Amino acid sequence: MENLKNLVLAASQKVEMNGVTDIKKLYPDSIVFESIEEFEQHVIDRAVEYIVCNYPYEEDYTSGTWMFSTACDCEGDWIFLIDGDYRLMDYCNVSDTNVSNVKHAIWENNIEKFNDRLSEELEIKTNVDTSTHIIEGKEVTISTIEVLSKESE
Repeated sequence: MENLKNLVLAASQKVEMNGVTDIKKLYPDSIVFESIEEFEQHVIDRAVEYIVCNYPYEEDYTSGTWMFSTACDCEGDWIFLIDGDYRLMDYCNVSDTNVSNVKHAIWENNIEKFNDRLSEELEIKTNVDTSTHIIEGKEVTISTIEVLSKESE
């Protein structure tokens, strides 16, 4: 979890409270995450809901940042309370590498959870395929959930 926390810190900016004690006064349409775990579960839930409603018949599912961005694009600002400071992250900024790193880490760290939830909710049989690639000189794991068959078949 520490790695995800560090990724969120890199992808966010500290909010200057300027004497305001209630973050909701500065960001009334925001979601405030009290922990990294709460944030991670929120993203998982929204992404699974989005896939089930919008893409139930795909042959495979990957960590494409479009999925996470689109799943959460109408939620207002995302604020994190980390080590006593409020931090703001533009989760839908697809050109921000740090934000993309957060999304990729959530997918890879929870691939079995995604696999189980999609298999159950879409009533499909699935398999996780994981491969390693060198991207910009760094070793990167990429996991794909492959659809094997519909449960009813």
